Amino acid sequence: MKMGDRMRELRRERGITQEELGHLIGVQKSAIRKYEKGTIKSIKQDTIQKMSKFFNVNPCYLMGMSDNRNLAHSFEGDYMERIKADYGDGVTALLNRFSLLNKSGKNTLLDRAGELCQLPQYTEKGDSLLSDNSVA
Repeated sequence: MKMGDRMRELRRERGITQEELGHLIGVQKSAIRKYEKGTIKSIKQDTIQKMSKFFNVNPCYLMGMSDNRNLAHSFEGDYMERIKADYGDGVTALLNRFSLLNKSGKNTLLDRAGELCQLPQYTEKGDSLLSDNSVA
């Protein structure tokens, strides 16, 4: 499916107009219409990010490069490979799971991690977590 088709499908699923979507992501209704028709081929990265965040989908899905909507799969690329190399597969799995949670779930997970960090049997060399664990 092409990007314009995906955009239209997602917008209709949300039950919003082109004008409403444009207002939400900071572009004109005419731009949304052109995106959906495929008239505009190169969409700014910032616009794609805003749109994928609004629709809660992976940017690759939005652009038609993947059939997986899941945001957890948006944690891709060199930086994740560096994180995996430095900290192991557990951290990338944790980030992927974290991305699936809503704000309340993320805050609860951070609270629980903070609790574990206070227990000596779960920490390394006296390291501790920052005091503010909440997600803004």
